[in-house]
Amino acid sequence: MVTVCDNCSMFSIKRFLWREYCLMSRTFCRDHVPSRTQTYAVWRVFHTSACEQHHHLPTSRIPRIRVAMYDHCKRPKFTVCVEGNIGSGKTTLLEYFASVGDVEILAEPVDKWRNVNGHNLLDLMYKDPHRWAHLFQAYVQLTMMEQHLKNTLSPVKLIERSLYSARYCFVENLYREGKMSEAEYNVYCQWYNMIVQNMDVGVDLIVYLRADPEKVFERIKKRSRKEEQLIPLEYLKDLHALHEEWLIEGKHPLPAPVLVLNANEDLPVMERIFKENAASILCSNQLKESASTN
Repeated sequence: MVTVCDNCSMFSIKRFLWREYCLMSRTFCRDHVPSRTQTYAVWRVFHTSACEQHHHLPTSRIPRIRVAMYDHCKRPKFTVCVEGNIGSGKTTLLEYFASVGDVEILAEPVDKWRNVNGHNLLDLMYKDPHRWAHLFQAYVQLTMMEQHLKNTLSPVKLIERSLYSARYCFVENLYREGKMSEAEYNVYCQWYNMIVQNMDVGVDLIVYLRADPEKVFERIKKRSRKEEQLIPLEYLKDLHALHEEWLIEGKHPLPAPVLVLNANEDLPVMERIFKENAASILCSNQLKESASTN
């Protein structure tokens, strides 16, 4: 339940939507609604204001904020998203850079998708996408938003996929295939627009691991992940086409420059490609410029 102090003005509807999305309970005052770039730090803003200016509220009504995790660490200077089809080598890239330099690695939160209070949403979605696609993608959007907002001590944060690829590749594919209804699609897109327009989820670089659908299909069969065994080649071709539309052809908005890497090669060659492009992937030049200006 959202409460409004009698002495305060109407709270922002956008913050209300954000609060609903995060399943929080909070007291809002216009004077203390965080700006767009401060939204990720609302715990500090509202915890302080609730304690100091809303002391007339009983303890049970003081906001219980679940995003305190975002307030403890220094925000990274640069955020890099690693994009690509299923089986394109994203995990391989993240593992390579985990041992190179001062980098925070955030893999896809697959474990969360597999266990939502005992429910494996990922498995349910693959088995019956018409029934579960919208619910699954709504949860993906929530968990990816957490990835974008999470603060780190490292100057560079590498994220496996992003809010953007979820929207322009996976959700778009489900909608085009008729596995997500028009009503579900519109609701999802409204949530997406609210998040990207009002929260600090920007990125500085997109690394696109570009691989042929036939190649990633072969890799998927070899690694034998339970939920992926039902994935047909046609699905991978559709996802590849959507990645190309977004990252190569520019049919959807790009939040950052794109670095395209050939991901059809075997592991030794891929590691050499990662090494050759390490400076770009880790935003080394930008970090130097930032350090010199500071």
